[in-house]
Amino acid sequence: MPLRRLIATCLLLAVPLALRAAVAANEIAIDAARIDQSLRTQFPYSVQALGGLFTVTARDPALEIPARGDRLRMQFRASAGSPGAGSIPLGRVYLSSRLRYDEPGRAFYLDAPVIERVVPEQPGLEIDANGRELLTLLLQDFAASEPVYRLDPKLLATFGNLQVESARIEDGRVVVAFDQPIALELPDEE
Repeated sequence: MPLRRLIATCLLLAVPLALRAAVAANEIAIDAARIDQSLRTQFPYSVQALGGLFTVTARDPALEIPARGDRLRMQFRASAGSPGAGSIPLGRVYLSSRLRYDEPGRAFYLDAPVIERVVPEQPGLEIDANGRELLTLLLQDFAASEPVYRLDPKLLATFGNLQVESARIEDGRVVVAFDQPIALELPDEE
């Protein structure tokens, strides 16, 4: 086996399997488990609302990407509290969202997230309009400022000088299309 082919094989084995299952020569696919693992590093996540009168906190996120559709599904536990008072559990929040790619940060953010339902912490209780408003503020702040996944700069460097052309949710994963075929830069054989 020539040295060039051996190096290429080693580099491909170093690329996680979740990123290799590509749809086309210029694409990589990222599975939900990898994105979920990255997302968990962003939590717990808190935001102050109503001029600091309340703090809303999200924790214990879980993300999945359905096999059909163009929206991911995410859930987290939420609570709210005010300074000097304890935190009150609001419940488990279920949402769906598209993804938006930010080129400068090489990261994916929630795009147009929608709260699908809230399951109260205590059965029989309902989240009122004020509770929903606090959850919406939390979600909007998170979507604007926190990535759910960031492309690894070291991995991108192995592909050469590529730019992301588009990203989409497809078949239970995020598919990232680059502006040219993915090629590993290898030194010339001697």
